[in-house]
Amino acid sequence: MQASLQKAYLNGFIEPDDEVVGSLINQGDGTEAARIDSGNRSGNEVARLRSHLRRVEAQLTEMRERDANKAAQIRQLEDVISTLRKEKNEMSRNIEVAVSRFSTKMDSMTSLIRPDLMGPPCVPQHSSSRHADGNVSDMDDSSSRGSLSQSDFSMT
Repeated sequence: MQASLQKAYLNGFIEPDDEVVGSLINQGDGTEAARIDSGNRSGNEVARLRSHLRRVEAQLTEMRERDANKAAQIRQLEDVISTLRKEKNEMSRNIEVAVSRFSTKMDSMTSLIRPDLMGPPCVPQHSSSRHADGNVSDMDDSSSRGSLSQSDFSMT
């Protein structure tokens, strides 16, 4: 037990200030080398190790804080992703509703159109006469066809 306590003291886990612990640590086989004094090289080493331990503990605390911050950021991003998915699904439903309404309106509009008007545009028929050679041509009388002027084709 004494060896374990001495090792714990050397590693900076216990303080020699406690009378019971200090007396157990300083007990030994009776030699001066076994005694631990805060003024000798071991005491300086213990102080150095304790300082190092405090730095490592501070670094560990910082790492834990960073991990906690990262976890919070991950949760926040998961919330954003969830919200975006909900919005996307809502938009998809809105689009489906709009397409359905559009299709319904198109169907109702096409039902109003008469089928006989759905064919190609009609070309007005001109009266024709037969020539002596048997060919059919438009009438030679230009007054019956009407006359077109350049103004009929203007874009204004």
